[in-house]
Amino acid sequence: MRIFMCAGGTAGHLNPALVYAKQLHQEGHEVRFIGSKRLETRLVPQEGFGLYSFNMKRDFLFPIRMVLAFWKSFRLIRRMKPDIVIAFGSYISLPGAFATILARKPLWVHEQNFLPGRANRFLFKFAQKILLSFEYTRSFLNKKEENKSEISGPFVRPEFSTETTISRQGLMVMGGSQGAASINKAVEKNLDELVKKFGRIIWITGDDSIQPNSKKVITFSYTDKVAKLMYESELILSRAGASTIAEILTTKIPAVLVPHPNKETGQLDNAQIAKREYGIEYFNDINAAIAHLLV
Repeated sequence: MRIFMCAGGTAGHLNPALVYAKQLHQEGHEVRFIGSKRLETRLVPQEGFGLYSFNMKRDFLFPIRMVLAFWKSFRLIRRMKPDIVIAFGSYISLPGAFATILARKPLWVHEQNFLPGRANRFLFKFAQKILLSFEYTRSFLNKKEENKSEISGPFVRPEFSTETTISRQGLMVMGGSQGAASINKAVEKNLDELVKKFGRIIWITGDDSIQPNSKKVITFSYTDKVAKLMYESELILSRAGASTIAEILTTKIPAVLVPHPNKETGQLDNAQIAKREYGIEYFNDINAAIAHLLV
């Protein structure tokens, strides 16, 4: 079968799609991506998949860009005739998903968060199949949606399931694929105390300009070695994206979460449910989280 994936924008939406794409490719299916001109323009070709990317920059031209992305996606789907199109959430998946509905092609929707996002909640009613990462999410579906849902589990990269024998040491800090300015600022302010407490800091900054003058602080603006670095750490300080939580649950490494303040990301819901269901600690304020770490 020919399968299109509508995914991108952030690693939280893209990585699960890439994991599933590899599984489908190994089963003999042809997989291609529809996305934006953000992170996917590097990661998708790097993994060997074709990508049709459209400009969906969120500026004053955003509505026009989305209409153009929809029209180009529709023409693409009519021409390429995929057997299935799978949407992975966020506004970046919408042009391809709407085009799929208009072209009368089967649409699947994957939800990686505990609480479905707005884009996916809208698409559920049109989907032939709904893939869920967590059983908990079924409680937010109506009866019709529940009947066409199945638990796929979170699509976590295989390296997160392979525990290394390296001794764990220090704190790992990560703010998601794009880093996090508030986390970086607070960590930088308390860096000496954190080094004194944990001995070593592994820090994914998302910012090339952050270069601490310490051999005990290892920084990356971006890295695809997250699993290895997590297994080398004794504790993780992170945002609360669903993919990150799934990786933490897989590796079983203790973590403290600081959800993104924008409620539209769904991270506060993720953090609250992760604490209630799995006992993972979270703080809304990064300074409170660091104070907790330094106790």
